[in-house]
Amino acid sequence: MNQVLRISMASDKSLENRRRAIYTALIQHLSEDELWESIAIWEDVYAGEAHFSAQKFLSDILATPELRSKRVRILQSLIRAQSAPPSSLLPDPREQLLVFRMRRGKASAVTSSRNPAVVACSSLLSRILRNLDDNNRLRMRLFLLDQLEKSGISAPTRAAIRVWLSEQTRLLLASAEAGDLRRLINIAYVGLCEYIGPVAADAALNRAFTQIGDEEPALLPHVRGLL
Repeated sequence: MNQVLRISMASDKSLENRRRAIYTALIQHLSEDELWESIAIWEDVYAGEAHFSAQKFLSDILATPELRSKRVRILQSLIRAQSAPPSSLLPDPREQLLVFRMRRGKASAVTSSRNPAVVACSSLLSRILRNLDDNNRLRMRLFLLDQLEKSGISAPTRAAIRVWLSEQTRLLLASAEAGDLRRLINIAYVGLCEYIGPVAADAALNRAFTQIGDEEPALLPHVRGLL
């Protein structure tokens, strides 16, 4: 397969050395926040892949015209770093990345409550899952996790959703495209139809909507905007 498109990552290459390679490749091209956000995306989305899709990764992290203008140079740096011996890589940035995640998590916890679309989406899906029996709740979580990678949802939003579904915590997102939130709800509806049938899926959606109306009526307009 073309090296430019996918970079084979040997099974004996440790997560630490792969993270060092990403860090070494990106540090010369990105600002500090862009760097740590990009490494966090790599760790959350790509670290488990046997073959690292460099082009897809770059599409996820190069969000502005200025960054996209650096695409060729960053790709070349990634290819060089992935094939370089460990002795030539920068030290593992794990501690700095953890600090960034903690800082970002605190900021998201504050700002997510100011983003009513995110709160509305989280509230609706949490109620849908909560109202299911244990077996179907587990099946739905696994279905949503499986469908995320094919969803077209942006990488940062996918990463936050994955944490939310895996840890069953609050959905922490400072911002998200309404289209991504609608895709997530649509995926959930498809899963409901598959596991409990279309009639019961409609009833589950209506029940969650009614609960929001009773418990968090201020969210109703934002929920309607996502349906």
